[in-house]
Amino acid sequence: MPDMEQATVRRISWRLMPLLGLLYLVAYIDRQNISYAKLQMVDALGLSEAAFGLGASLFFIGYFLFEVPSNILLHRMGAHIWFTRIIASWGVVTILLAFTPSAPIFYLLRFLLGVAEAGFFPGVLYVLTLWFPARYRARAVGLFMLASAVANAVGGAIGGWLLDQDGALGLAGWQWVFLATGLPAVLLAPVVFFLLPRAPGTARWLSPDQKSWLAAELAVPAETPPTGHGDIWTTLRDGRVLLLCLVYIGFPLGAYGLSYWLPTIVRGFGVSNTANGLLNIIPWTLVAIALWGVPRHAARYRNPIGHAAGPALLGALLLVLSVVVDTSPCASPVSAWRRPRSSRVSPSSGRCRHVSSRAPARRRGSRRSIRSAIWAASSPRRSSPRCATGRAAIPRRCCSWPPASPPPGWA
Repeated sequence: MPDMEQATVRRISWRLMPLLGLLYLVAYIDRQNISYAKLQMVDALGLSEAAFGLGASLFFIGYFLFEVPSNILLHRMGAHIWFTRIIASWGVVTILLAFTPSAPIFYLLRFLLGVAEAGFFPGVLYVLTLWFPARYRARAVGLFMLASAVANAVGGAIGGWLLDQDGALGLAGWQWVFLATGLPAVLLAPVVFFLLPRAPGTARWLSPDQKSWLAAELAVPAETPPTGHGDIWTTLRDGRVLLLCLVYIGFPLGAYGLSYWLPTIVRGFGVSNTANGLLNIIPWTLVAIALWGVPRHAARYRNPIGHAAGPALLGALLLVLSVVVDTSPCASPVSAWRRPRSSRVSPSSGRCRHVSSRAPARRRGSRRSIRSAIWAASSPRRSSPRCATGRAAIPRRCCSWPPASPPPGWA
């Protein structure tokens, strides 16, 4: 029987999880592609940061309002039919976003994108209960969730490159982002309809013995400890449930805030769009590793609370440090000089200007030229485009490091 169990679960995983993971990957890319399109779209449509944030959030309002009706229809019509409708509709809406003429249309399409995708994630969780016994569902959900991190990494590489195709075939780079990410969803719709399994009893790739074993396992109700709650309203009023709901608000708030604005932050470093997308792969690769490793480590040491609170506190600390710690080129190297100095930004040139707090030595002679030669050899000049704000002469980033010449007073 253990051999039958392992063989059945393995076959279901190989048949079901790659397709569901691919669908979630495409869905997440279509949900997050706006973060890269924003780099050009806000100027094309005249959107402010607040207007962009409103458009981004309208997706979740549509998703919230239509999530329950969508799952009711999923149960009645079947996963293969309803998932086909979901992926086709969100692909069409994503393509329409490429031809957004104004801010109100942008708001409407973002809301419709949420309506189109509503019910997909909880629908997948429901489908997993039809195929996996209770003791295997957590692992299946973990594999499925990995697609979100992979989607951010893949979407970053694709989004940055597509922005650099600005002008190809008469389309802007932000339009290519929506077209190239919406078309795969439309093409996957017939694949989902024909390849997504209907039910375990009709799966041709399961033997009769495997079907019998799976039916017997799914018929056994999952063992749940007594909670003492009489109805759902009592549960919703429980302080622990309300506390968990409050805590969970911070998780998507930090995740989506980072994913929607991280490309804009990286652009402030003065890198190209393609390099921007490649740099955004780094954090999401670490997320994928954590999604794979943390649950297994928690299951091994039977400490779910610590493994849930620990990464959350670490992430919150790093987010705060990313704002508090000054990592600008003008600030970070100052502590390396022997003499205390201050760094200022020149309003005329926008470059770092290092000012020595001591008076310069009277006699420098050849020592200054020697130090200048050492500076030139050890610190090659790197140019970086200035960050124009359009409203002030001082750019957002003060300069690239190292400066073209040694700081005044460096001796």
